[in-house]
Amino acid sequence: MANRFKDPMLKDMYDGCIKHYDRRGGDFFAKDGSQKKGSTLATFFWRGYNGVPQNWDAESKRAPIYACYRAGQDIKKREGN
Repeated sequence: MANRFKDPMLKDMYDGCIKHYDRRGGDFFAKDGSQKKGSTLATFFWRGYNGVPQNWDAESKRAPIYACYRAGQDIKKREGN
């Protein structure tokens, strides 16, 4: 899965989200394996993963939460669900 971001901050955020998900730990998963939404970044990752629509304007597409949201969408596509 290719990281589409050119901004170093967003690129790092996207890659970090993918790593957190693949490790099944950190802010994204509870101990029982369920989705954990204890942080804003995790919440937006799971919104992308779960297909929750968001209205992103040009300004908000430069925010770290957008990279998290897109990482969630891309993980879902990767899994084919």
